[in-house]
Amino acid sequence: LPSNFKAFLGRVRLISAGSHWGHVTEQPQPRTSTTIQLHKPGPREMVAFFIQGIIVSVPLTYFLETASAGWVATLGLGVWGYVALVTVLAPIIEEFTKVFPLTFRHAETPRSIIKLGFLTGLGFGMAEFLLYVTVLGAPVVIRLPEMFFHGASTSIAAYGVATKHFARYYPLAVFLHFSNNFLTFFGNIWFVLGV
Repeated sequence: LPSNFKAFLGRVRLISAGSHWGHVTEQPQPRTSTTIQLHKPGPREMVAFFIQGIIVSVPLTYFLETASAGWVATLGLGVWGYVALVTVLAPIIEEFTKVFPLTFRHAETPRSIIKLGFLTGLGFGMAEFLLYVTVLGAPVVIRLPEMFFHGASTSIAAYGVATKHFARYYPLAVFLHFSNNFLTFFGNIWFVLGV
């Protein structure tokens, strides 16, 4: 029932004919359509998505990867479990958490969604960059391209959101992320091939 019950009753006509009390007939109503106005995100919205890559995607990724690490540990695979976590599960989780905020954007142009995807991935990449460089002591020259890789891979998945072909482009972003993470196990070769 509509929220305004009187308006609903105004559209319904009760016909009382002898003993057929209560026969309800709905009068035809003109069809109305709702249009959503497209808009381009402004600077505030762009900054919000950059920050969202940090404050939404990073904690969600941490939670899911920690849960996955616990699950992988119970399998008793040793070093192969770690390799599977870093190369297979991490790309699936990270690409999902980065593109997740974009699935709620319905009034954006495809170009805007891709731009917001890049900014979300860039925010995520910056948080990861700071973690690896300041806490883990990774070289800046190796981690800096990774920050932009996260923006690019999220742009690919965002293109899938924008074109309604998410099932086609999300696996591509995951595969590229998988390839990048897999090549990290080869040391200096990774710097040439993984970037």
